[in-house]
Amino acid sequence: LDPLLDLDPFLQASPIVQALSTGDCKGALRWCHANRQRLKKAKSSLELHLRLQDFVELVRADNLQEAVAYARKHFAAIARGPNLHAIKRHMALLVVRRDTNMQPYKHMLEVGRWEELAREWKAENCMLHGLPPHSLLALSLCAGLTCLKSATCHEEPSETSACPACNPLLAHIAKSLPFAHHMHSSLVCAISGKLMDHDNPPLALPNGQVYSTEAILELAANNMGMVVCPRTGEEFPLQQLRKAFIS
Repeated sequence: LDPLLDLDPFLQASPIVQALSTGDCKGALRWCHANRQRLKKAKSSLELHLRLQDFVELVRADNLQEAVAYARKHFAAIARGPNLHAIKRHMALLVVRRDTNMQPYKHMLEVGRWEELAREWKAENCMLHGLPPHSLLALSLCAGLTCLKSATCHEEPSETSACPACNPLLAHIAKSLPFAHHMHSSLVCAISGKLMDHDNPPLALPNGQVYSTEAILELAANNMGMVVCPRTGEEFPLQQLRKAFIS
């Protein structure tokens, strides 16, 4: 399948993202240098943000003279327009305590800034290669879950359910998605995962829980005619169950 796949952007991205997550932006800066014209045309600020973070790390390590030299080398040529304000704010870190609670300096000194830079680099990389920010697989999965999701899907995820939105592996994705508009009702048994229809009608327990006839008869056959509700643990004789009708 390799000839049919565009793997190069992803193979190149992985080590750079890993390096940014560990506080190393050398690979990202080399990538910016190689794509400088395209980034400039797109009015990207990624290289500036990487340079500013390098400066912050020098300040955090109390290498103030080296930080000043770094700023003179890399900031002098770009200290204009919207960049000037960001550079001025970061230069103020030279006289700010490292444990300050004053914003925005506290945020500048947070280690979590590296994760933000990793996300920014991935977005810029996708933009240059014309890739969507989310994979096509994820988009297709979310679209499918949205079509299947109902108002009760996320209440009690079940491994036995035939509904993908109720599966514990996918429930955390489906939980944040909107509900689909269904014109016709369909019931799926929480025990067997099978559809309840005319051939396998739903049966209602006295406590209001509804399961398929096949699953109820199997439970009763294994428990001397008594049905134990798997959700509440209550026990009822088979004779107390009533047919439920789908409207």
